[in-house]
Order: sequence, then structure tokens, then C-alpha cells
Amino acid sequence: MSAHRPALLALCLVAALSAPARAQEIKKVEKSAKLAGEDAPLELKVGGFDFTFDKVQVKHQPGAKHFAKLDKKPDADWRPRISVDYANPGNVALLLDMTVALTDEAGKELLSCSDTATVSERTKTDFKVLCVSKAMKLADWPKVTSVKFTGAVKEARPTLDQVFALNDKKSLAQVKTKLGSITVDRVVITGAPDEALIKEANDSKPNAGCHPRVMLLLSNPTDDKVEVEMRVLLEDESGTAYMTCERTDKLAANRAGLDYTLCFGKNIKVLDWQNVTRAHVIAAVNQ
Repeated sequence: MSAHRPALLALCLVAALSAPARAQEIKKVEKSAKLAGEDAPLELKVGGFDFTFDKVQVKHQPGAKHFAKLDKKPDADWRPRISVDYANPGNVALLLDMTVALTDEAGKELLSCSDTATVSERTKTDFKVLCVSKAMKLADWPKVTSVKFTGAVKEARPTLDQVFALNDKKSLAQVKTKLGSITVDRVVITGAPDEALIKEANDSKPNAGCHPRVMLLLSNPTDDKVEVEMRVLLEDESGTAYMTCERTDKLAANRAGLDYTLCFGKNIKVLDWQNVTRAHVIAAVNQ
């Protein structure tokens, strides 16, 4: 250890959660939108999630040469390709249940398609095809003016996404928060710079760094191993992250107080450390 480091590193531990992990909720939305060419804009934000249903796309539409064949085949079928575009920039994987109906001016359904999808967290844009082989009557196509969309959204897996306030001394906090079948017990950061190192960084060494160790302590009371994705971001009050630590690991069965190191040896500037006021904890159980 270098001379300017203290013999014993001070602990900086996270304060208690202000709220438990969010329980799984099902959010439902619906909207009717005019079909303009191949697109019907939705722009539906789903409350409770950082998620948006963007638009419905209706491709493989019939043209004049197809309608010309109705004289010989008045009962001819047509199979449009219907898909839904969406975005999930948030930190939670989601399950989607979607239905799209093609409707006439009076709202009568001429074709309806349904399907489900799982969308990963931090997905800027994606889509799901609901119909590609389901048939409607070709003669009904000119009546189509709109789409009727209904969607339901829920978490795909138990997820914790919570900010922990750090107290003045950055001391220990008991978390004891359920995350599916497991419990997040504590969030611990050791290796904080002492007052001498902070003074030195402010006076003469602005690039001086420190290497805090970031750990999560978890308990798994079940008889099975549980895989958990873990991430801790050290942030200032505005949410700017100065350090990100992450790890995916399996929790042993029937164990309490398992500690997992997410960062050890990763550098953060001492001057940046002074700005840190909170730890943003994101964890998900893979099922």
C-alpha cells in the first residue's frame, strides 16, 4: 500500500431503501389510429414503465392487379403482414401481450391478430410480427381505414431498480428487500478515501484516484440455485454515474448473507468521489 493510503480504509455503506422492490403489475393500454400508407402511429407510453408502443405496420397490401382478380374469384383471401414497433429503454425486461385489429370506418373488425413478446431491458427499438399468414377477404380490404390496438405490459422477471441515499459518513444500512424468491440484504462499499487523501486531491493532485470495493449481500432461502444479474452505479444527486459495477452469478441454495464483489480495483477520481451521494442498484432474477 502506498504511503499516502491509510492503514485502515474507512467503510462507506449504503443507507436503507425507502421502498421495497416493485411488485409485478400488468399495465393495459389501447388506441385506435388511422392507417396512413403502411403505418398507424400509436405513441403510447405505458405508465409505470419506461416503455412505448410506437406504431403498427401493415405491409403486403393488395394493389390494383390483385383486385382485378375478384371478378373471377370473389371469395379470394388476402394475408397482410401486421407488426408492432416498440421501445424499452428502461432497466426492466418486459412481457408484452398485443392485439391488432384492422377496422372499417364504423369500427367493425375485419381481421384480428394477437401474439406475445419478451423485450429485453435497454432496447432502443424492436418489433413483433403478429400476422403473416392469417387471411381476410380481399374484397374487404378497401374498407380498412384504421387499426385498433390493445396491449398489456408486465415485468418479465423480478427486478429491483432503486436508488439508495448515502448518509454523511457513508455508513451501513440494512436493506432486507425481497427480490422474487431471494432477499437483497445489504449494499456495501469499502475503500473510500480518507480525509488526508481528499485534501491532497483538492490541493495538489486532482487526478488522484481511489479504488472502492462494491459488494452486494444477498440471501437465497430456496432449495435451488438462483442466477442474479447485479449492477451498482455510484451517482451524484442528478443521476450522473461516476462508476458502474456489475456481475452475474448464481446464488447457492439455502444460504444467507452471501457477499458478491461487483468492483474491486476499479478506479474513480477522488474529486469525483466527493460528488457521489447515492448508489443506484439494479438487480434481476433470471428465471
